Amino acid sequence: MTAPEFILIVFTVTNSVRVVAYLPQIRKIAGDNSGAVAVSNATWLLFGVSHLSTMTYAAVVLNDLYMTVLFGANLLCCLIIIILTVYKRRQFARQFHVMQPFIAVPQPLVKTMSLLDQWRREERMRQSLGAQGREEAHSTDPLQGCPLDRTGHSAAEAHRMQ
Repeated sequence: MTAPEFILIVFTVTNSVRVVAYLPQIRKIAGDNSGAVAVSNATWLLFGVSHLSTMTYAAVVLNDLYMTVLFGANLLCCLIIIILTVYKRRQFARQFHVMQPFIAVPQPLVKTMSLLDQWRREERMRQSLGAQGREEAHSTDPLQGCPLDRTGHSAAEAHRMQ
């Protein structure tokens, strides 16, 4: 066996096994319920473009059907990962009414944004009630859920200021 033959065998075997290696990542994303924040779409997009260029090279320059199909399968797996990640992020974002189509927003930030939105809605409602309604309306600190006094300070803040 010559060196080029050995290299071709290693190349074929490793790239064939790589198609199967995508499956655990796909399964992990499919089961994720937190917006797939650990997945980098930019990385998978770069992998996909790399596979597309190799597939094109194999088809046009080498006229190698097996290599074209092999890298086409790798490209398909990258696209499945990207599409599934975008789907999971949008599904997660809809739960919190946050738009995040292609990027990941960490869970604590989503919770904080959601609490701030709730606080803003309550504040608009208090403003629409007028001065008397504002005093009677229940007000809470949006980040900690603590009741606020008439000056807009939580009990913890009031205690710190004394």
